[in-house]
Amino acid sequence: MVAFIIYLLDALLDSAERKRRDAFIARAKDLPEAERRMRALENSDAFR
Repeated sequence: MVAFIIYLLDALLDSAERKRRDAFIARAKDLPEAERRMRALENSDAFR
């Protein structure tokens, strides 16, 4: 039961993080800025 709750919490947090990242990219004014934002997110993941 505890493992299932941990699984649900992990899925919920993962979904929230994905929505936050999508919103960050969606605020780009043009394609090059969206690509820069995507690279910035990828680079920041390397240190987590």
